[in-house]
Amino acid sequence: MYTLAAQKQSKSASVGNLSRSKCALILSILLFSFCLRVLGQILVAYFRPAFLPPMQEWMSGLVSYQILLPAQLLIAVVFAKICCDFWQGSGVTYSISLKLANFLHAFAHLYLTLSILRYPVQMALNPQARWVGGCIPIIFHIVLASFILIYARYQLKKESNE
Repeated sequence: MYTLAAQKQSKSASVGNLSRSKCALILSILLFSFCLRVLGQILVAYFRPAFLPPMQEWMSGLVSYQILLPAQLLIAVVFAKICCDFWQGSGVTYSISLKLANFLHAFAHLYLTLSILRYPVQMALNPQARWVGGCIPIIFHIVLASFILIYARYQLKKESNE
């Protein structure tokens, strides 16, 4: 028997052409890449392996590493909770308010745009660093912005489907 609860659950399992599991996979890949970046930076900060770029390549210099590392770990924990909730299809971060989803969507667009614009500015200010110098922070700000954008878009589309 097809109940209203089953109908609602099947609707929220797929939003547009992005299924919940596909969204969970994309968010998990973005989280995994961010965690690799954090791990790489920890290795460089404390062990200085020759196979990784030097510390100045990992940071923009705006925030000291003593503040940056705990912030990165907090971001990874929050994003991991989001990923777990998406894989389960339930949880506190799986369904958020429309107001929060709209805010995150607008924030993610601004964050992504500024992160992308940061590259030509970086290249103009540091022509000796062309083409990849100083790109690690830029790339991973794009990763974080993409995570937030995908999360917010899924929430908004899910809301419009219900």
